[in-house]
Amino acid sequence: MKKALIITAVVMVAIQLIPVSIDNPPYDPAAEMAVPQEIKPILQKHCFDCHSNHVVKPWYASIAPISWWIASHVNEGRKALNFSTWRDTPEFIRKERSERMETVIANGRMPLPSYTLMHPPLTAKEKELLRAWARTLKEAPATK
Repeated sequence: MKKALIITAVVMVAIQLIPVSIDNPPYDPAAEMAVPQEIKPILQKHCFDCHSNHVVKPWYASIAPISWWIASHVNEGRKALNFSTWRDTPEFIRKERSERMETVIANGRMPLPSYTLMHPPLTAKEKELLRAWARTLKEAPATK
């Protein structure tokens, strides 16, 4: 038992040396999505940590293997939808992502349950505001 604990401790210290990056890449502010004033605080609180180039890393994001998991979520989140590059995204993709945004919020798939372990979940009012806003995105194309 003691040997297993020592090995576990050595492994945990060693994996801290494996670098992982959760950096905010440079971006053009003109490419950001224009967001209504009542929606932006909701996105900042619940979405930007994975779906923008404005990620605020929590203290535990520097501890492996949690850092690997968070970096993976951020990379996947940005790939799926990045509010910081919205206007550079082709219109047909913006429409598809708007539809998906409404759907994943409606069925409770976003924010991820793992995210809401350490962050507040969306309230019913926030969900409805985001869903209504996503519907308007589908209907009106964003201008460059």
